[in-house]
Amino acid sequence: LYRLEGESFVSVGNFPGRDMGLACLFEDSKGRMWLGQRTLNRLVMFENGSATAIDLPNPAPALDVTVIAEDAAGSIWAGTDGSGLFRWNGGQCRRFTRRDGLSSNTIRALHADPDGALWIGTVDGGLCRFKNDRFVICSTRDGLVDDVINYIADDGRGFFWLTSFQGVFRVPKAVLNEFADGARRRI
Repeated sequence: LYRLEGESFVSVGNFPGRDMGLACLFEDSKGRMWLGQRTLNRLVMFENGSATAIDLPNPAPALDVTVIAEDAAGSIWAGTDGSGLFRWNGGQCRRFTRRDGLSSNTIRALHADPDGALWIGTVDGGLCRFKNDRFVICSTRDGLVDDVINYIADDGRGFFWLTSFQGVFRVPKAVLNEFADGARRRI
């Protein structure tokens, strides 16, 4: 991990798991930097120059944190490569998997909306919305272009742009929300 200082990159000092590969970085609304690491069951949070390791409750020997996001309530979400989704808030961590309604345990993209929805891009499970403690799945069976969603971008004009193995496509957010709310049967 390096930080740009002036015209040079400077190695960030000692932190838990420094020698392990990093998969993602995320800065939250409080200015804290979160690191997603490979093969470690934890997140690392930098706050005021200090690093804190946060262990994730995972029964497997190791997991890769691939994406991190913050929702409207301030919870930090971590998507993994095969071990599901984790929510960290107030020192408590909860794991979500297929058993909880998630469409896939392999997460590639997270997008938190101001309305409290968390949109989850998965490998082989399409797009999920988590809102009001409930997952809703949208897949190719429902009209989505692909069941692999690698990235979710909100264009600020009412559309999500999604990347997939079938290319880039956009979907109106209103249509996705209507589908997730049960007011529409297909995308």
